[in-house]
Amino acid sequence: MDKEYTASIQQLEKRLAEVEQRAKHAKTVAREAADAATAPAPALPQSASAFNPAIWLVLNGRYQHFSRSASETAIPGFSLGEEAAKGEEGLSLGESELGLGANIDNRFYGRFTASFVSEDGVDGIEIEESYIQTLTLPAGLGLKAGRFLPGIGYLNSSHTHADDFADRPLPYRTMLNGAYKDDGLEMRWLAPTDLFVELGAGLLSGGHYPANGRSHSGTGSWAAFVHIGGDWNWSNSWKAGLSYLDTDARGRESGDEDAPDLFSGHSRLWIVDGVWKWAPDGNPYKHNFKLQGELFLRSEAGEFNSRGNSSA
Repeated sequence: MDKEYTASIQQLEKRLAEVEQRAKHAKTVAREAADAATAPAPALPQSASAFNPAIWLVLNGRYQHFSRSASETAIPGFSLGEEAAKGEEGLSLGESELGLGANIDNRFYGRFTASFVSEDGVDGIEIEESYIQTLTLPAGLGLKAGRFLPGIGYLNSSHTHADDFADRPLPYRTMLNGAYKDDGLEMRWLAPTDLFVELGAGLLSGGHYPANGRSHSGTGSWAAFVHIGGDWNWSNSWKAGLSYLDTDARGRESGDEDAPDLFSGHSRLWIVDGVWKWAPDGNPYKHNFKLQGELFLRSEAGEFNSRGNSSA
C-alpha cells in the first residue's frame, strides 16, 4: 500500500514539473513577442537637410460692387491706414496667401505667411507673419518672436480669409488698419484650471499702423490682454476678453498718398470682446450659431498735420 502511495506521489510530482516547465516556456515566448512588438522600427536613412513642413495656399477670390461711391462712404474724423479702404470694385484675388509651418524640433514651431496683393494694377507680396514660438516651456508659458498678429481683441489674431464676412468691422478698419501686425515678442500664460484663463503681453517695434516710426529705439508699442472662457454645456460655449494696446506714432501717414495727413503722438486703445457659440452636442458641422461683438475705445493725443495745417 505504501509503495503504491509513493508511486502515485512521484507521478504527480513529475506531472507538476512538466506543467511548470511548459508555463516557463510560454512566458518566455510571450515576453519575446512583446519585446518584438514594442521595439522601435529601424530609422529610415535621411539627409541632414530633410524638411517636411505643412504648406497651404488660400485663394481668396471675390467680386465687389458698391451702391455708393467711396466719397459717400468715407469715414469722417479718423486718420485711416492704407488697408482700411473697402477695396476696388469688380473681380479680384482679394488677399490670397501662401503659408508654411513646421516644428523646428521638439521645442520650437515656425510659421511663415505671405499674402499676394494688387494695388492700382500692380501685384506685390507682403509678409503677413514670420515667427517662431516655443512648445515646451514649463508652467503653461509660451513665447512667440518675429512678425505676428498680437492676441488683442477677438478677430485681430485671425487672418481675414477666416472671417465670417467679406470685410472687417468698422472699428478694425478705422483703428487697426484691418488688423494690427508688428515685429516683436509676445508671452502668454495658460492657467492650469478647468476654466480657460489666458494672460498675455507683448513688446512690439511700433512700425505698423496705428503706430509708426519705430520710436523708443524700436519698441514703440506694447500690448496686454486677458481671455477667459469655457463650456456652458455640451452645446454652448463662451469666451470674453479685455485688451489694451499702447502705441507711439511719429509721422503716421493717412489720407492722400501724394499729400498725406501726418500724426505724431500717443495712441491708447481698449478692446472688450465676447463670443457665444452654439452647436448641437458640440458638433458645428451640421448646425451652428455664433454671436460675437467687440467694443473699442481709443484715445489719441499729439500733433495732427492736415496737409500743412498743424493742430494739436
